[in-house]
Amino acid sequence: MKRYWIALFLMALLAVGCGQLPGNDGQTGNESNEAASAAETDGVARPAGWTEETHSNDAEPNYDVVFPQDQVNQMTITISAENWEAMQTNMTELMGEPGQGGFGGPGGFGGGPPEGFNGQPPEGFEPPEGFEPPEGFQPPAGGQFPGGGGPGDLVSENPMWVEATIEFNGLVWTNVGVRYKGNSSLSSAWRSGDAKMPLKLDFDEFEDDYPEIDNQRFYGFKQLSLANGFSDDSLMRETVAYDLLAEAGLPAAETAFYEILLDHGDGPESLGVYIVVEVVDDTVIDRVFGSDDGNIYEGDGSGVSLAEGTQGQIEGSFLKENNEDEADWSDIEALYEALHADSRTSDPAAWRAELETLFNVPDFLHWLALSAAIQHWDTYGGMTHNFY
Repeated sequence: MKRYWIALFLMALLAVGCGQLPGNDGQTGNESNEAASAAETDGVARPAGWTEETHSNDAEPNYDVVFPQDQVNQMTITISAENWEAMQTNMTELMGEPGQGGFGGPGGFGGGPPEGFNGQPPEGFEPPEGFEPPEGFQPPAGGQFPGGGGPGDLVSENPMWVEATIEFNGLVWTNVGVRYKGNSSLSSAWRSGDAKMPLKLDFDEFEDDYPEIDNQRFYGFKQLSLANGFSDDSLMRETVAYDLLAEAGLPAAETAFYEILLDHGDGPESLGVYIVVEVVDDTVIDRVFGSDDGNIYEGDGSGVSLAEGTQGQIEGSFLKENNEDEADWSDIEALYEALHADSRTSDPAAWRAELETLFNVPDFLHWLALSAAIQHWDTYGGMTHNFY
């Protein structure tokens, strides 16, 4: 039987607030390679200012420049008036008119517990001494998930991509993909009419339309996630959570503070300080594990619980972030079968040994403990999203 090793990468995607700090005063593009502005790829001239170090996918990710720990970078995003209008129209179709109030709380299981789930203890079960419930106690909702499941995803689909120009360190990146991103953070900002919306950048999203930016990168990074500091006036929770995960020896994304200036036709306007987060399926997995050849999944759906009866929901709940052309979920299928093997009750030691050939149990338990300590509940175990 083929063996798999699954590392459940549970990201601390916490909500954070807003603030403002001075812009970046680090090195400029003029201090790096200047000779490659006329570089060509397959006979197509690269944009002016293109260098291998700053724009090419041949360069290793430069964490010192993109994720500094001792300063606040500054980035300007320019979106044409036409593209800006298209973004707002798309969001209105997805979420209604902006500034209409209402709170986009965290998404939940959205659809309730798996079919056949029974939260009641099995017949004849006796709790350990000292853990007996009070006399007459009845679990809420008969032991089921209360309320038939939470609101699930608050946005029915990802918002549209549009082209933008990025300016940073005196250099320019053209035809970069930008879109709104998020769930609670996006819904809350849109419904409150806040201009500080969470964003995602993809530097070669439009390479098919603009061959001159083929494999364009931002100092070695293809994508960046821009968190808007939802519900955290300290602007510290997200970056501290990632730092705690890293200090504990667990997989964690890098973060940095950026002041974001947005120009959509009326000149640059500061949106305040964002937390820029390294994207899992871009560089995190390769940096942490030394390779990103294995499957990377984003959990989104009740099947991610791997509870009994959810095997048929695996493909719809474990969303592939790579290897999309291979319709292969055999690693997750193997984990499900190991979890529900008969040996779990007949031979627990053998069951545990088999499970640990597939799943990094110690790191998972370590992550659970740390998540409990920092009250990170909007993820696996409490919700069916915000983890990889």
